[in-house]
Amino acid sequence: MRSVFRCTLCYARQGITRLAEQNCYQEGEPVISKELLDILVCPACKTKVVLEEEMLVCGSCGRRYPIRNDIPIMLIEEGDKHRIEKQ
Repeated sequence: MRSVFRCTLCYARQGITRLAEQNCYQEGEPVISKELLDILVCPACKTKVVLEEEMLVCGSCGRRYPIRNDIPIMLIEEGDKHRIEKQ
């Protein structure tokens, strides 16, 4: 069992009433809080990143940063491995 807070709906399914809406996840999806996502930027070009599936994606340079064990790997080398080339 993962030790993260889940949203009200997730807790209701388990009979628990604790509120933690901003960290909701479904099984297999990474947990990135809205607060963390709001401050993360691409280390290469300093543009905000967006969450797409299990990657943080920079819309400016096309680098894609993986999330492993719910931790964003914000290294330029990692972003280059998964980079989407701009046309």
